[in-house]
Amino acid sequence: MKDRTVMRADLRTDLKDSGSLWSDAELNRAIEKAVSDLSRYLPRSRLYEEVLEFGVTGESVTFPVDTDPDRIVDAQTFNGKSAGNTFTIAAQPDVPRALTLLVTDADGSMTDWHIRIDGTDEDDMGVSEDFYFGNGLSQTGKQVFKRVHAVTLVETFGGTAVAGDVLDIGVGAYTDVWVKLANKPVKYSSDSATDAGSNTLARNTDYSIDYARGMVKAVSGGDIAAGEVCTFAYTKNQTHIDLSALDDFIRAYRVEYPVGDIPQTFCSFELYGRYLSITGSGESEPQPTLQEHKHVRVYYDATHHPPSDFSPGTVPEFLENTVVMAAAAYALLTYSLKCEHQALVDIATARASVISADAVHTDIEANLAVVGGYLDDGSSALGLCASLHSAIIAALDAASVFLDAVATDLTNADNVRADYITTTNYVDGGSEPDIKTYLASGGNLLNTITKGGENERTPEMYAMYARAVKDALVGAFELDRQLYQQNATARTNAALAFVQEASQRIQDIQANIAEAEGYNSIAATMVRGIEAQLQQIASYLSSAAHSIEIASNDLSMADKFRTESDIRFSEVYNIWRDRKQYIGDFAASSMRQILTGG
Repeated sequence: MKDRTVMRADLRTDLKDSGSLWSDAELNRAIEKAVSDLSRYLPRSRLYEEVLEFGVTGESVTFPVDTDPDRIVDAQTFNGKSAGNTFTIAAQPDVPRALTLLVTDADGSMTDWHIRIDGTDEDDMGVSEDFYFGNGLSQTGKQVFKRVHAVTLVETFGGTAVAGDVLDIGVGAYTDVWVKLANKPVKYSSDSATDAGSNTLARNTDYSIDYARGMVKAVSGGDIAAGEVCTFAYTKNQTHIDLSALDDFIRAYRVEYPVGDIPQTFCSFELYGRYLSITGSGESEPQPTLQEHKHVRVYYDATHHPPSDFSPGTVPEFLENTVVMAAAAYALLTYSLKCEHQALVDIATARASVISADAVHTDIEANLAVVGGYLDDGSSALGLCASLHSAIIAALDAASVFLDAVATDLTNADNVRADYITTTNYVDGGSEPDIKTYLASGGNLLNTITKGGENERTPEMYAMYARAVKDALVGAFELDRQLYQQNATARTNAALAFVQEASQRIQDIQANIAEAEGYNSIAATMVRGIEAQLQQIASYLSSAAHSIEIASNDLSMADKFRTESDIRFSEVYNIWRDRKQYIGDFAASSMRQILTGG
């Protein structure tokens, strides 16, 4: 027969696994589940035989301790506790019993809480109980705890915990606690008891008894004290057999009583949990009373034990390869789940890539808004250039008008000079009253003899006439000419002012153009960054598509492994269902199969 090491090697051979696809733990679990399946289809056929002894005397029973409100959890503060935190366990229940809860709310601020106790019951099965604020600050539980593994603050709402807000978990009155006897069920009204002082105890006055479960408890006001050791005598039920010690039990098939009769006598029976009740003897006899020292034999179906690394299990040798086949199906199913989980990882990776791409897209939208702002600023700067250009044209047009007027003024000044030099020629026209003629006439009279009434001042008078002409006649023209020249100078200055204005506005245009170029440069830089972000988005989306493709491949592989698993399950289950497979090999078949022919 094969131990688990050999089975694992066979599995790897059948699955073409060099050791990288499945771990030893995974294959061990597959073998365990395959053996469990075999137990459901072809369980072990086993016998249980008991020598019937019904009388029990001198059984010591220790009754529980009395009320202890903080035995399990002792004044543990709520202060600093949050949902999911646990409280320190001080001690365990002395016997399996219900627990009490007491919450002290020092400042009356608590508005809600939820506390859970987890542990094991009297049969070492998992048990939990929840306590809620709405049921009061002091509560008594209904579940029975043999051990407490954790006391958890599941959730808390409202109020602020202070140092005086504490939790106590304890045990209640000992008279509410059932204590197990060594045997069950107990024959009705067969019990008696004495206290620690050998005083007789009265049923229903000092103690109560549960005959079916084989349990007793002290009666409040009776003579049994907390923690007292009492002695019980009783008779075990003479129609029932307790099979709870059979840890591999599935179902009873036949009950033989009494053992040793030939032909064998098989009794009818009923099964309630692990209580087997004898309901009749033989094929038609009434319910018998089982007799002291007789033997009873139970034929029952039992679970198979899987092999270990050091020893084979209980699987019949000729069925070992079918167990390996079922284990291979479970291993394939495990790998299918691995592929599905990997697909989930890959999908999560794709989702992360898409989320990253979405985050970059959000950044792009923000950056595009900034780029738009810079472009708007540049456009505004260029818009100012248009208005400045119009102002420059207007200034230059104005300068041109003034310069045209300057030309006119200068022409007029020249015309005025021509008027008194060329047209009237008051300067050197050749006849009086021009200045030159007066000066020439006066000059001719200098140093000459007076004649015709002239005197020595006559040349001077000519000079005065010349000055008079200059001041009265030429001066008037010169005033006009100076006025024209002043107008020309003023208009020239005005034209220069407009030219300067145009020059300043040209500089403003150049500054606005430079500002617009700066905004455009910043926008161009950001656009290049956006282009890089778009490439990043493309990379993320490509990565997501790749991850999705891998996930799809993973799911495809999962389907293939699951299909192969189903094929092997179907094959092995068909073998186990086909009883013809075992004809001629009764040694490995159950008694039911032998007796019924499959």
